[in-house]
Amino acid sequence: MTNKKEIEFSTGASSRGSHQLGAALSCEILWALRYHQRLRPVASKPWQLLGTLVHTCLAHYFASLMDEPPQWSLDETMDENLEREGEGNPEMIRQAKDCFEAFKMRYAGDSWIPLYVENEFKASIGSFFKHEEMPEWIEPVKDEVVTCKVDLVCEWGGRVWVVDHKTSSGNSRTGRLNSWGSGSEYTMSPQVFQNLWIIRSCIDRPVAGFAIQRLKRSTPYDFDRQTLQLSPIAYDKARYMIADATLRERDIKKRIEAGEKPRPNYNQCYSRWGPCDFFSVCSADTARIQSSLLDTEYVQLGGK
Repeated sequence: MTNKKEIEFSTGASSRGSHQLGAALSCEILWALRYHQRLRPVASKPWQLLGTLVHTCLAHYFASLMDEPPQWSLDETMDENLEREGEGNPEMIRQAKDCFEAFKMRYAGDSWIPLYVENEFKASIGSFFKHEEMPEWIEPVKDEVVTCKVDLVCEWGGRVWVVDHKTSSGNSRTGRLNSWGSGSEYTMSPQVFQNLWIIRSCIDRPVAGFAIQRLKRSTPYDFDRQTLQLSPIAYDKARYMIADATLRERDIKKRIEAGEKPRPNYNQCYSRWGPCDFFSVCSADTARIQSSLLDTEYVQLGGK
């Protein structure tokens, strides 16, 4: 069996992806705690853990379909991976496996041909402007590298698609996934735009676009696949947003390392997904309580 201490594979975010750059644009405290100090809550929300475990099942499944599976999928079996990520939560692991088995039955004989699974892609800001003149304000960060880690890049119907797996609780009234509608939840997503800009800069084949694989994570299971209809204007302008976020991140890091405290933005404390991971810290009554919470309720990635 592989030594678990040596295993680094995770279905988590990339090293400098859209979530990190988005934090630089939205709240300096969030960026400082999550990406500069690399703090994460000790306890995951139950639905987050289940989503992670389902993603892990899908990652191993699609990797197993490749002629040359990625090394991480050979270093650790799916069961070992689930055991590690879901340690202490055997019922959650069982639920993830049940959802995965239902997914395999639903898509038996699947036409998707995996090309990359849980692969991190990297590109410089300058590569987004290789066919035209770069604005002068972007010059300082043209060599800065941004990243994305995608669930799947596959061939589908003879074309290459970037795929993101999304798990949800579904509609409590119908027992099915919520209606797709226009897909507006994803069509203006910074993650979608950044992933496409980076991957199109990295691989030789034309990339048709972005697809969402939805999975209802509880019984009765439900699944669907949708391709996104993106605005070409919004897609084009997204590279400027990425450059702006990179400049912003550079500025925040410089000020923090010079001893300045990060500036808050309380507009970002609560979203439809619930409170920010650091809500309890920012809403604490005293600095002493804040310090205690950071010491006891969070863990630093890579150790302190």
